[in-house]
Amino acid sequence: MQCPKCRADNASDRRFCAACGAPLSIACADCGFQNQPDARFCGGCGRPLGSEAGPAPPAAPEPPPAEDTTPAAGERRQVTILFADLAGFTELSSALDAEELHDLVSRFFAAADRVVAHYGGTVDKHIGDAVMALFGAPIAHGDDPERALRAAFDIHGAMAGLSAQVGRELQVHVGIASGEVVAGGLGSAQKQEYTVLGESVNLASRLDDLAGPGETLINDGVHRAVAGAVDCVGLGEVSVKGLDQPVRVWRARSLLAEAEPALRGPLVGRKSELRQFAGVLEACRETGTGQAVLLRGEA
Repeated sequence: MQCPKCRADNASDRRFCAACGAPLSIACADCGFQNQPDARFCGGCGRPLGSEAGPAPPAAPEPPPAEDTTPAAGERRQVTILFADLAGFTELSSALDAEELHDLVSRFFAAADRVVAHYGGTVDKHIGDAVMALFGAPIAHGDDPERALRAAFDIHGAMAGLSAQVGRELQVHVGIASGEVVAGGLGSAQKQEYTVLGESVNLASRLDDLAGPGETLINDGVHRAVAGAVDCVGLGEVSVKGLDQPVRVWRARSLLAEAEPALRGPLVGRKSELRQFAGVLEACRETGTGQAVLLRGEA
């Protein structure tokens, strides 16, 4: 036994150090408590001491690292959102029994979803009797607003066939809005789904509520993108629930047989860029050699 004071070695049966006279003790291997030489169990933790101690119990396993439940960051992108639902659904719910209503809504979803997929859109979710579809997320095209409008017109058109199937006249109303949203996974570790969040989503839903049977209402962003390709009627600025400022709303009536030239306006500013173009043109005239100019920016 080693003396804790002078570190001299002593016989195991001694109670005091032969070198310095200090009381001898046994340090517990687990908790470090100093025990008397004749102690059989530690006074600090109760572990057996000496030859009876046996091997130390295995250490408790390390707990697994906590699962990272932080959702992946979404990305900002320009998206066109379409809402479409059955007109007069409350009356339908009263007139039909539960099985008939379920069958009707299922048929409507099937028809609307096929149209959305045909134009490259994505069905985000079904809410009650409404379809929410995305054009521009997760897959973007150069003409997503026009694709959304074509889908809306075809959904209206599909109601004639559905009406014949169920034996009653059915119509839908549609709201479409374009704008910047945050797109990405949303949910928890147990359930994740791809969706979009932003003011444009709420606006599209509100326009759907405002539209009458057989109507499609769009916001100014959609109208600017499809001007010349779609026959629209301006409804002026409309107060929309949940938005601080009135928004300009248009009723989309039909696709034009021949697309009109895109709206043009005067070029404002850009004097420095125009001087660069003039210099490039003059150099081409002098040298007889062509040049390529890349113009990149908002349309």
